[in-house]
Amino acid sequence: MVQALNTFNLSSTVREPGIDNYLGIWNGKKFLVDDYDGSKWSLANMYWRYGYSIARALALIEKAIVAFSRIYSPQFLHNRAPKNTHASKSGYPWVSVSELVSSIKSESLAKQTLRDYLIHEHVSKQFAEEIGAAATRGNYAQDADQIHAFAGLVSMAASETASIQGGNSKLFEHMLEQSGAVVRRGREGDVTGIMKVSAYQSAPRWWVGTRDGYGQEFDAVIIAAPWLESGITLLNTEAVVPAYEYQNMHVTVVVTDAAQPDPVYFGYPDSYKDVPRTILTTPTEHPTFLSLAYVQTMENVVYGQAWKKLHVVKLFSHARMERDELQRIFGHGKIVWTYEKEWAAFPKLTPTNTLGFFVVDEGMYNINAMERLVSTMETSIVAAKNVAALLLQRWLGTRMVLGYHCKWDEGTPLVATKWAGWGCLSS
Repeated sequence: MVQALNTFNLSSTVREPGIDNYLGIWNGKKFLVDDYDGSKWSLANMYWRYGYSIARALALIEKAIVAFSRIYSPQFLHNRAPKNTHASKSGYPWVSVSELVSSIKSESLAKQTLRDYLIHEHVSKQFAEEIGAAATRGNYAQDADQIHAFAGLVSMAASETASIQGGNSKLFEHMLEQSGAVVRRGREGDVTGIMKVSAYQSAPRWWVGTRDGYGQEFDAVIIAAPWLESGITLLNTEAVVPAYEYQNMHVTVVVTDAAQPDPVYFGYPDSYKDVPRTILTTPTEHPTFLSLAYVQTMENVVYGQAWKKLHVVKLFSHARMERDELQRIFGHGKIVWTYEKEWAAFPKLTPTNTLGFFVVDEGMYNINAMERLVSTMETSIVAAKNVAALLLQRWLGTRMVLGYHCKWDEGTPLVATKWAGWGCLSS
């Protein structure tokens, strides 16, 4: 995504510095951690509580990141197998998600929960059930004893929260515009059915029918939507697109003049001034929200009246946040404005021995197969490139995708600077 961002000269914004001065972990009755700010003192307190489990967990996260980062290496993707000039050593482009995960030697991570994996790797049960759970609940609204370890480690990998100015959709709008694709919207773009047409000698084609009663034949179809929510009927093929069950989540955005959450609600004296402004949770005592974060401060705002300073707060929860509960969370502060949205945010990422296929049928591909492993915009782009590679390989041959006698040397970057390229030009 970073390379695409630079290609289209789009600007990204990182969360306002200092907006989350203190991070806390709340179990519904008390803070397990309430003063983490990255300082040496807060790190010392964390080590006092969790000991060497922190170092062990960080090593496991780093190991997972290094493994996954291999898919950005041109040598890893394109080097030919020694006895098969028509295939790469890595198996790229991958027919299934299982092949991808196996190529980076991470298949076991999808088969066990994050909690079990951490404990097996000598990370304490307390760390797994507190830090691990806080991370997975904040990112995927699922607990550490529910989510598989691959997605769990992605949740725990610390990174700056960034977004594209004008909205993340800007990136994909630019991609569509540059591609020259015809974008159909409304009824003529609302797909209701896809039918395999087998009356061709070389390869089947696909009829795509739309809500307006019309349709068109295509050489290939790429599914890039949650199949369970799509309402699309698949006809004249025995192929099945897995319909993953999704995790519903409520998002509540609050604009308030409260500079911090209410101290009394979180067990402090009313005069306490250092309540964490980023709060993750554990499921132990059934907290009413999954996470809370002050994400922006606005000054000199006029909304009904003049406000010297207002704060934008985002809460994630399993259930709708009632107004009375919100008022208790923000105490004496005034709630100026709220926005609520419920949506099927992510697949339920429970451990599995069966990951989906990028190739559904001859000429039909599924980018969303990747969602069952991990659900991020970056990994969706990885899946999209893999599907594009499968199509190019089918139409133009292996040499187009992998290149021919590419000369990788010590100067070749481990992470490709032209990752969107093909063959020997991808580095």
